[in-house]
Amino acid sequence: MDIGKGIQRSFELFTKNAGLLIPAGIVVMLISIFTFGILGGIMMGGFLMLCLKVMRGEKGEFNEIFTHFDKFVPTFLLTIMVYIPFTIISLIPLLGGLFAFVAGPLVNIAYAFALILIIEKNLAPVDAFKEAFTTITAKNPVMTWVYVFVCGILSFVGSIACFVGVLATLPFAQIAMAVAYNELYNNTPVTPSPSVEA
Repeated sequence: MDIGKGIQRSFELFTKNAGLLIPAGIVVMLISIFTFGILGGIMMGGFLMLCLKVMRGEKGEFNEIFTHFDKFVPTFLLTIMVYIPFTIISLIPLLGGLFAFVAGPLVNIAYAFALILIIEKNLAPVDAFKEAFTTITAKNPVMTWVYVFVCGILSFVGSIACFVGVLATLPFAQIAMAVAYNELYNNTPVTPSPSVEA
């Protein structure tokens, strides 16, 4: 995928819809934290679906983040299946840090894609993650890795810049995932929104 155009499109979508995405992102973060991550998967899945609607030009509504609780069990199982082994391996001295650096971006984007596939395509957790990882690795995994890594750096810089940056971190990161999902699954090249001439 085109990294520059993907990031530009993500930023445009975020700034245009910040009034919706930032409050929704805050709620998602708070619920995930106060439920000790138990509702993290389904809340993140709902937020990703909101991002996809915004990106597709559909009407995005705040309550989108709460409308997919029928998928709580598979998204919860996916979260356990992905992040417990990942965390354990990452804690191995020396090798764990290298593994987290190399595999982390691909695991994170595959997890995000799998959440969408569970909600949108009704796939089982294992099938969803397998499908997501296969698609990512089949379509230029190096560029996808770099894209997620760069988006992560931008989110990190924003989060330490100021309090507002913290609030913007989750929405921007998930919009970036939605843009990548759209390109890799729909074969729709990422194109920046046309600038408005004065």
